[in-house]
Amino acid sequence: MAKFQEQILLKLVSCAGPTPAASSPHGRWWDEHTLEMTWQFVETAWVDHIVCRFYDNRISIDRRTNANYAPLVRPTLRGRREY
Repeated sequence: MAKFQEQILLKLVSCAGPTPAASSPHGRWWDEHTLEMTWQFVETAWVDHIVCRFYDNRISIDRRTNANYAPLVRPTLRGRREY
């Protein structure tokens, strides 16, 4: 895993906030650019599916959930690393 990918993933994990909920996360690499993760939140009905796509210095993150008070599919987040 490239340093850029590692930094982004650490930031994603830290998005849970100061007191993260207990979860059972797992994931897999589909190819060298695409990581898919599933976060099952323990003792709840909530499951988040996150797909991260890495290309050069760019990233896109797609998120959908099975239950929410907001839309189940969130807008794609796009970013790039500045040098």
